Amino acid sequence: MSVEFANLDTDWKFSDGTRSVRTNSLILKIEERSEIGLTVGAGVGYHWLRLDDQNGSGSTKFDAQNLQLYLRHELALSEAVKLEGALNFAWYTGEDTNADDSADIDWSQVGADLGVNYRFGNLGITPFVSYIDVDGDTSGLDDDDSFEMDESFGQGVRFDIFVESTGFISLELRAGNQTGGYLAFVQRY
Repeated sequence: MSVEFANLDTDWKFSDGTRSVRTNSLILKIEERSEIGLTVGAGVGYHWLRLDDQNGSGSTKFDAQNLQLYLRHELALSEAVKLEGALNFAWYTGEDTNADDSADIDWSQVGADLGVNYRFGNLGITPFVSYIDVDGDTSGLDDDDSFEMDESFGQGVRFDIFVESTGFISLELRAGNQTGGYLAFVQRY
């Protein structure tokens, strides 16, 4: 189980050009680990999203919710080193926060991460690469439009500070397809 806070900037490609998106998120995840080490999980989240206008002079604010399903697997290379992989699917829907407007935004996201985790006592460090594909659309704005990620590949590093054998605080920093990070409080059983 985990509670995550995220602050991310990304660029989405629309038919009329690229627009910046800033998102602040609160996400709750639950998961189950199998005997073979495969973890299956699900998450729900609430997102405060700001989408820049076409000309960059303003922005539209959205409140969005999501449902996420994911698979994660670890392969121990030694006692202190693990290869980690994750695959996730997420669906998002949101509405404009202005009561006078009725703009909507919907998108789906597929992501994959691959990293190497190094554990030093109570500290884990995981450099990783990521791929994210977004397919979405807006309606009710000046022009209805579809969008996708401007850049699909990224990289980052995650720091895990273990406060007990199954509980840790995680700080993840990202660049490339998403810029920003996550702060998570995690308990694994």
